[in-house]
Amino acid sequence: MRSIKSKLIVLLLAVVFPLTGILGGIGLYNINRLETTRAAETMNYVVKNAQDQLDNIFIRTEDVVHYVASAVENNVPSPEFVKNRFFRANLKEHLLGSFTDAAKSIGRVATFYVYFSPDLLREKSDGFWYIKDKHTGKYEEHELTVVKNYGSHAGRTAWFYEPVEKGKAVWLPPYLNENINMHMISYAMPVKVRDTLIAVVGVDIEFQSLSEIVRKIKVFQSGYGFLSEDIGKDILYVHPEYAYGTTQPDHVVTVIKNGHLSGKDETGGALISYIYNGQKKEMAFATLQNGMRLIVTAPRSEAFVMRDSAIIDSLIVVILFTTIVLLTAIFFAKKITTPLLEIKEAARRMGSGDYSFTVSKRTDDELGDLADSVNDTIIRMRNYVDTIKKMAYTDELTHVKNHSSYEEKIRELNAAIKSGAASFSVIMVDMNNLKFINDTYGHEKGDLAILKVCSTICDIFKRSPVYRFGGDEFAIILEHRDYECRKQLIDTLHKNVRKPDADSKTPWDFVYVAIGSATFRKDSDESFADVFRRADSRMYACKKKQKGSK
Repeated sequence: MRSIKSKLIVLLLAVVFPLTGILGGIGLYNINRLETTRAAETMNYVVKNAQDQLDNIFIRTEDVVHYVASAVENNVPSPEFVKNRFFRANLKEHLLGSFTDAAKSIGRVATFYVYFSPDLLREKSDGFWYIKDKHTGKYEEHELTVVKNYGSHAGRTAWFYEPVEKGKAVWLPPYLNENINMHMISYAMPVKVRDTLIAVVGVDIEFQSLSEIVRKIKVFQSGYGFLSEDIGKDILYVHPEYAYGTTQPDHVVTVIKNGHLSGKDETGGALISYIYNGQKKEMAFATLQNGMRLIVTAPRSEAFVMRDSAIIDSLIVVILFTTIVLLTAIFFAKKITTPLLEIKEAARRMGSGDYSFTVSKRTDDELGDLADSVNDTIIRMRNYVDTIKKMAYTDELTHVKNHSSYEEKIRELNAAIKSGAASFSVIMVDMNNLKFINDTYGHEKGDLAILKVCSTICDIFKRSPVYRFGGDEFAIILEHRDYECRKQLIDTLHKNVRKPDADSKTPWDFVYVAIGSATFRKDSDESFADVFRRADSRMYACKKKQKGSK
C-alpha cells in the first residue's frame, strides 16, 4: 500500500507538471505575440515611410499635370482655335512659365510637355517638350517627336497614344524612352474641348531617381526593399538580385502564410511569410499611387531574433521552476496542499496576463522557499514582458516614445474625443537639414543632430510625451499644464530654432527645424486626424517658408 506521503507526491506532481506547462506555454505565447507584432510594425513602418516619399512625388506630379491640363482646357474656346499657329504660340507662352516652375518644385522631373493633337495641325507637330540638363539642372527645349511617324510604339509614343486611347490620365509603367534613351515613368493626360482632343499634357520622372529611394531601404541586418509590378506578376523594376524588368521565376517564391494579403493594397499590421530560394523570409508591402508594389523583405531569423532569444530564456526559467517544484514535492509533500491551491490561482492570473501579484509565504521552511521560487518566476516573467513592451514602444536612438506608442496615444485621444473629455494640442517638428548632414558628414553626425533636436524638445516640454515616428520627424502631445502654457512653450521652441551658418563646421549642433501646431476644436474636430492634419500642414508651410528665405 502506498503511503499518504507517496499519494500526496503523486497527486502534487500530477497537478504541478500541467500547471508548469500552462505557465510556460502562456509565457511563450505572450512573448511570441509581442515580438511578432514588433517585427510586423517595424517592417510595415519602413514600407510606409518609403511609400510616403514615393507617393509624395507621384501625387505632386499628378497635381501639376492636372493643373496644366485645366489651364489648356480653360484657355481654348473651341478646337478651331488650336488650328491657328499664332493662337498656339500665345498659349504655349502662357503655359510654359508655370509648367516650368511646377516641374522644378517636384525636383525629380526629367521632362515635361504639351503636345497638340496632330489632327488639328497643318504642321507635323506642335507644342513644347523640355528636358532637364543633368549638368546644369536647367530645362532645355527639345525637338518634338512626330508621333504619326511611329504609331503606337511603346518606347517612343506610348506617352501619347495610351492616355488618348483610354480617354483619361494614366500612369505608364516604367519603360525606356527611346527618344532620349532614358528609363522613366510617365503621367500623361488627354485634354478635350467639345469632345475633341486638343492636346496631351504629361510629366516624365527619371526612374533612376526613384530607384535610389528604394535601394536605400534597410531593415534589420540584411533586409531590403524592391519595386514590383504586382504581387504574383513579379515583374521586378528595382531589386538587388535581378536586372531591371526581370520576370521573377515562379519556383523562386513559395508563400506559406498570409498569402491572401497579396490581394489587398497593403499588409497593414501583418506580414506575409514565404520561402525565397530555400530561405524563410517575411514580407511587408504597400501599393504606390501609380499602382506598383513597394515591398520590404527580411530573413525570418532576423525579423524574430529577439523573440527566439526571449523564448530560450523563458524555457530556462520554466525548466528551473519545474525542477524546484519537483524537488520540493519529493521532500515536502505533507505541506504542499495549501500552497498548491495558491499556485493554481497564480497560474490562472498569469494566464490572463496578470503579473502584479506575489504568492504569500506561509512558513519559513522549504515550502516557503517554494513560494519564493514562484514569486521569482512571476518577477522574471513580469520583467520579460515589461522589457519587451518597453522595446516595442521606445525609439532606439533617442529613447523617447516611438511610432507604436504614438498610435496607442492616438487611440486614447480618439476615445477622449468621443466621450467629450478631450483637451490637447499637437506640435509637429521636422528637421530641415538631416539629409545634408548625413550625406556630408555621415550618419553618425546625423544621429547627433537628431539627438540635439530631441534633447531641446524634451527640455522644453518636460511634462509632455515626445514621439519620434520618422527619421527626422517628432510629435509632441500637450495636455494638462503644458496644454495651458502651450503658447509660451511653442514660442520657446521657436526661439531655439537656428539655421546653421553657411560656413559652420558643426551643423549638427543647431536646432534647424520646421514647426507646426494645432489645438483640438470641440466644435469641429471629429478625430485626432483632423488636428494632426492642421499641425502637419502648418509645419510644411513653415518648412516652405524657411526654404524660401534661403
